[in-house]
Amino acid sequence: MIVAAAVLDVMRQEGASHIFCVPGQSIDCFLERLSESHKLVTIVAAHEAGAAYMADGYSRASGRFGVCLTIGGPGVTNTVTAMATARTDRSAVFLITGETGTEVQGCGGLQDSSSAGIDASAILSPLLVAQREAASAQIYRQLAYLFRRMLSPDSRGAVRLSVPMDVQVSDVAGQWKALPGALYCPRFIDVEACRSFWSRVGSSPRIAILAGSGCVQSAADGELLRFAERFSIPVATTLATKGIFPENHPLSMGVFGWYGNDPAIRALGTQALDVLIVIGSRLNMLSTLRWVKEFQPVAALIVNDINVSAVFNIFSIELAVHGDARTFLATLNSVGEDECSACLKSASQRRVWWSDLTNVTPRYKPIMPEDQDQVLIHPARIVTALQQVMPSNGMVFSDSGAHAFFVGHYFCSCSPGGWYSSIKYMGAMGWAIPALLARSWLGQISLVWL
Repeated sequence: MIVAAAVLDVMRQEGASHIFCVPGQSIDCFLERLSESHKLVTIVAAHEAGAAYMADGYSRASGRFGVCLTIGGPGVTNTVTAMATARTDRSAVFLITGETGTEVQGCGGLQDSSSAGIDASAILSPLLVAQREAASAQIYRQLAYLFRRMLSPDSRGAVRLSVPMDVQVSDVAGQWKALPGALYCPRFIDVEACRSFWSRVGSSPRIAILAGSGCVQSAADGELLRFAERFSIPVATTLATKGIFPENHPLSMGVFGWYGNDPAIRALGTQALDVLIVIGSRLNMLSTLRWVKEFQPVAALIVNDINVSAVFNIFSIELAVHGDARTFLATLNSVGEDECSACLKSASQRRVWWSDLTNVTPRYKPIMPEDQDQVLIHPARIVTALQQVMPSNGMVFSDSGAHAFFVGHYFCSCSPGGWYSSIKYMGAMGWAIPALLARSWLGQISLVWL
C-alpha cells in the first residue's frame, strides 16, 4: 500500500464517510485513490474555504471529525479562516494537504508551501493544534499523534498532515491500529469535586444553570433535563448551544448573552443568583454580556469543563469540576435524597422565585407594529414565519452577523441538533452554507438562515 491510500484508509477506518476537497495537481494521487473507492464519498467544493467549512460542519453534526483535502500553496492558505474557526470553536477537523516533492522544495516550484517555500506550517501554526509532514516510515505513528491531538479535551481542534508528492506514492509498511472509542467521547469526572457540589449549593433557593457547548459535545441533553426537573433549577444556554435544553420547557430561561432572552439576562446578568452552575462554557464575550460583573453570583460560581485550561479567570470560582459534562450531570443525578436533601427542600422556594421572575420578564423583546404595505420587514417577523413552517426535525444553521442575534433571540429551538452556529469567538462569515451542505450529506433535512 502507498502512503496516499494508507492515509485515506485510516480516515475511513476511523469513521469518515465523506472527504471535502478542491482538486489540484499535488493531490492527484489522493484523488485517483478516491475515484477507486466506494467507501469514501468525495465532495468537490468551489473554493478551499468552502471545503474546510464543510469539514467543520460535518465534524459538528457527526460528533466525530471532518476531513478536508487541498493542494499546497494557495490551497492551504485559503483554509486559514476556517482553520481559525475550528481552533476557537474546538471543532475536530483533519486537514490533508499535498506538497511539492521533497527533491525540488525551495527551488522555485509551483505552489511550494514547504518550509523552504512560503512555509504553510508557520502560517497555520497558531491555528492548528498539531501538524506533521508525512514520512512513509512513520505515517501510522504520525496519524495516531494527530488524531489524539485533534480529539484530546485539552487541545481539541484542527490538525494538518502535509504529504509531499513523492511521499504520496512511497510504500508503507505495517498497519493501522484503530483508536479507542473513548478517545472520541471521554467520560471521566472528578468524583471528589462532585461530592463537594452539594455543600456548595446547600439550601440556596436562587440557583440557575448556564449550559454551554460542552453539553452538546458530550450529548448531555438527557441528563441536563433530568437534573433540572429533579431540583426545579431553570436553565439558560449560550447562543451556540440553543436547543440543548428545550426552549418551550417551563424551566427554560432561553439564551443568555448578547441579544439573549430577558429572563436569562435578568437572572444571570444582575447578580440575582445565589448559585450559578456553568457547564461546558468558556464564558466568552458574547456569552457573558461582555463579562458583565453582575454575572458573579452572590454565594457560589460552580464550573464544570472537560478542558482544564478552559477554567477562566475573569470571575471568581468557588468550585471547579474537571470532566465530561454528561458524566458530571449523571453523577449528580445518581445521588440519594439524603445527600442532596437541602437542594431538594429549597426547590419549592426556587419555583416561587422563578415564577415571580417570569411573570414580570417577557421572553422576547416586543416587535414594533408594521403597516402591511410597508416595504421593510422587521427581522423578527421573518423568524416567526420561519418557525411556523419549520418541520419538527428541521435544523437552523446560523451564520455570523446582526441577523444571528435576531434568529437567536426569537427562534424557539426545542431539541438537540436543531441549531448550529459558529458565532462564538471568530465570528467569521460564510460558515453556514458549507456546514449546512455537509449536514445534508448525513441524510437529514435541513434549513439554513442567511
